Amino acid sequence: MKATTTFTVTTRGILARRVQVAALLKNVSEGLMRYPAPGAKGEPIQNGQRGFAIPVGPVSHVVNSDRTMVVNVTENSHLIYPGIVRRWVSESAI
Repeated sequence: MKATTTFTVTTRGILARRVQVAALLKNVSEGLMRYPAPGAKGEPIQNGQRGFAIPVGPVSHVVNSDRTMVVNVTENSHLIYPGIVRRWVSESAI
């Protein structure tokens, strides 16, 4: 009986941790969508939207389907054109 009780407590702890990690991943991903590049104004972006990375120049934002990654593709007048900056949120890093 004690082993069963211990297993139940452990399972609850793991499930609670998974829920916490999922909530954290969602919150951080939402933050990434609001701040995809330096100087962003805090409004959520959409795939293909253009922005300006302060102080280096204009970018196009490419957003993956689950909204956990943004690739900022530099445009012609950007200081590191041609180039990309990839920013993502990963559960493995939590």
